[in-house]
Order: sequence, then structure tokens, then C-alpha cells
Amino acid sequence: MIPVFTPNIGEEELRNVTDAIKTNWVSSRGEYLKKFEDKFAEYCGSKYGVTTTSGTTALHLALATLNIGKGDEVIVPNFTMISSALAVCYTGATPVFIDAEEETGNIDIKKIEEKITPKTKAIMPVHIYGHPCDMDEINALAKKYRLFVIEDAAEAHGAEYKGKKCGSIGDIGCFSFYANKLITTGEGGMIVTNNKEIYEKAQSLKDLAFGKEKKYYHKEIGFNYRLTNVQAAIGLGQMEKIELFLNKKINNARLYSSLLKDVNGVKIPIEKPYVKNSYWMYAIRFTDDFKIKKDKIKKILFEKGIDTRDFFIGMNEQPIFRNLQIGEEFPVSKKLSETGLYLPSGLDLTKKDIEYICEIIKEIQGGKKIINNIHEDLYKQILENMPVCCIDLIIHNASKVLLVYRKKEPSKDEWWFPGGRLCKNEKLKDAVIRKAYEETGLNVEIEKQTGVYDYFSDKSAFSDIKTGTHTPVIVYLVKIVDKNQEIKIDLTNASYRWIDKIEEGLDPYVKKVLKDSGVFG
Repeated sequence: MIPVFTPNIGEEELRNVTDAIKTNWVSSRGEYLKKFEDKFAEYCGSKYGVTTTSGTTALHLALATLNIGKGDEVIVPNFTMISSALAVCYTGATPVFIDAEEETGNIDIKKIEEKITPKTKAIMPVHIYGHPCDMDEINALAKKYRLFVIEDAAEAHGAEYKGKKCGSIGDIGCFSFYANKLITTGEGGMIVTNNKEIYEKAQSLKDLAFGKEKKYYHKEIGFNYRLTNVQAAIGLGQMEKIELFLNKKINNARLYSSLLKDVNGVKIPIEKPYVKNSYWMYAIRFTDDFKIKKDKIKKILFEKGIDTRDFFIGMNEQPIFRNLQIGEEFPVSKKLSETGLYLPSGLDLTKKDIEYICEIIKEIQGGKKIINNIHEDLYKQILENMPVCCIDLIIHNASKVLLVYRKKEPSKDEWWFPGGRLCKNEKLKDAVIRKAYEETGLNVEIEKQTGVYDYFSDKSAFSDIKTGTHTPVIVYLVKIVDKNQEIKIDLTNASYRWIDKIEEGLDPYVKKVLKDSGVFG
């Protein structure tokens, strides 16, 4: 499975974490915290940084620092991760939702002014999927109505608007360091600002607002939003590679776009001429010209070993916000949610991965019928032209997988999967059920096809003559329908056992198939 994202954590981070642990500075004090805050703030073009426990708490801390609370309103995009809106709710204030503009998915600036009231205290633009909002227009509105601007830059590390880093353009910028962000601390966040007063208050509030003269004398309600020194040690190591990671993201996005730009029905992400898109996720949309609905596309991609994620669901559709802005329509948010997916965007994504993903999208768009991950024409060609086509079955019961040892089959003198040859013109799903029962006596349910492998053995599968065999093998992950079923294997010719991990002594093919299937996590 090609995942949506995997973090890239290396030797530098390990050295820092080891040092933090050896010196016993593992909690919310230690040299890595200040170093990380300073380095990230400098990277953003800001004077000050304040670490927090998450991107969500960074937003809450920013709002609290600006004394936003009950009776106030904050302008928030309707199309965003729910953290943006929840942070406003934590203060007692009310989020006021604005629909998205279709090109980028960012807040529709043309609709902000009509929603500003005497209760409005701030605008919270979110740089959706890494494309910066038009900050000049937002700052102009904020200046006109004397509002604060809190940038939710959780998805926009390294993104730029007219040469300035996102997060440094408003009064406060808020970032997340969750595992799927450009750089990570596992969980974590930070606010950046150029205002010393905001910085000092944020540092106090995030640390329970201890008193300056008397430590345990509290004049304000504070929060325990302290990042640990161990997490900051990871973050500082990640900072050494942030530009490398950013360039990798941008280059991958350009490759995606070059391969998908001419696919009818696929709308690729844009990059306006005055911005630098960080492409946190490579987000595409499917128009009516694609003919197949998004949910079906997502299902086929998953069957082909490609993980994806849906776009956000609009805030107006969230049950917790249904009493807000009753009767108001948010058509662009709805359209984005219904038609959008983001594709694998990890830092370890290869050129081959991207080419494969785009090829599958083109094949789906072309309308070829797919039989459990194999095109019908390819499947027929295999059956007609190869001496044999086989299936291997990863039969599992909870966390264990069944392997068999066939005593009289020369090419399988190892622990192997149940399975065997397909009959001419036999449907794949029928073959799976048939072979599972013939070989083990078990009734199984198909979960998914995990891959197609080109297997070669130097021994013949059908005699004792060492002529070798070249075999396409289709692999299925299946589960036992009834855990109490009895296994029926002829023990005079074969034996069986259950394994709960990929064992070192297994055949390389068996190990690869198990790893690719993800059956052991």
C-alpha cells in the first residue's frame, strides 16, 4: 500500500532525542525547546516562537492571548479542518463561517466584509493544502475594521505569499507538527509573532499562567500546552531538512501535475503567480467529465494499493454547528467535499510511485473494467498465453496467518500459502473461494487483492524434472468466516501452522507478499 504520508525521521533527530534523555531534560524544560522555537521563528521570518502541544492548541492559545472570548465573533473558513472552528469555541466566542473560493479552496475574501459585525474581533485565514490565501486583501479588511489576523498555517510550512513566509503575515501564525506535516514532533504546534507583548503573554498562558513574583499565584486562567524537550529535540533535527522536504514536495507535485494535466475530468491544484504552494497534500478534484464518482474512484485506488483521503467536510454540515447560520448555503464547500481527494504525498514517495498512481487514474478514467485489481484484458491474456496462472491466499484469523508445507510438490519445499492454479475462464473471486476450501476446508471471505507477482522457481511445479516454471501469481487477503471451523488438510501429504509475524527463515517471496499485504500492520 502506498500511504498518504509517512514522516522522515533520521539520525540527527535520534542523536538529539538521545541527548535529551541522557541529560534527563525530558519534560517542558531544556535547551532544545528554545533552540527549536528560535530556529522555526527565524525560518518563518518572525521574531518570536512559542511551542505548544498541537496545532489546535496553538490556535486556542493565539485567540486567548488576544483576549478573544464570550460574546466575540471570529471569521473562519467553512472549508477547513475542524480544529480552526473548535479553537474559537474553546474561548467561548462564535465562529462565523465563510464559503470557499473554488480555485484554491481558500476562504472567499469577497464574502468576508458582509459578515463583519461590531462583535467581530479577528479573521482566521487557513492556507488550505499549502496554497496561501490572498493576505493583502485580508490584512486590508483587518486594518479597516481594526481586527486581528490569526493565520492558520498548519498546512503551509514553507509556503510563501509575495516572498513572505506564511505565518509571518498576520498578527500571529499558528502551525502544527503532527506526523503528516512537512516537519514533525509527533504531536506539537507553535505560534509565531513579531509582537513581544503577544509572545510574553502566550509563553505565560501556555504554562498555566504562573505568577512572576509568586509562582503559585495566578491572575489569569492558563493552560498546560507545554511541548516536551524530547519533542523539541525531534523538531530541531527536522529543521535541518525542512528545505529538502519542501523541495521534495514541490517536485512531486510538479510530476503529478505533468502526468495528470491532460486527463479529462481531473482538476489539478493551481499555484497562483504571486505565491509558493507548499503542496502539503496533492489535492485533486473530479469533474462530471470523469464519469465515475469519487467514492468509487477511491475504492478502486485502494484495491490497487493506493491510499487516499477525502477533502474536508464543511463546517456548516457538522452536527455541532447546525445551530449556526441556519439556512445559509455553502455551495463551493459542498462541491469541494463531494469531488476532492488528496493523493499520496509522503516524503518517501518515489517517481515510480507517482507514475503508477497516475497510470491507475488514467485507466479508471478510460473506463476499462477492472476485475479485483486486474484489467479484464490482462487477465484473459494471462490465462490464454501462460502455462499456468495461480492464486496465493493469505488466510488469516485475527492476527495469525496460515501457511502450509506440501511434501510432494518440488517447487514448494518451503512453508507457503494455500492456493494454486486457476481454471480456464474461471472468475477470480470464484477461484479464491474454491481454492481456499479445496486446500484447507475453510470457508473464507475476500478482503482485498494485495498484488500480482511474477514468480519464478528453478523447479517445475508439476513434476520432479528441474525445468523451472514462470508463473504470474495473484494474491488475495482473506479471512475465515467462522473462527470455529476445522482445518481439513491431508496430513500425509502436507502440514500446516499459524504464524503471527514475518519470520526470518521464510522464502523471500513469502516475506515480500506478507509485507505488501499489511496483514501484520
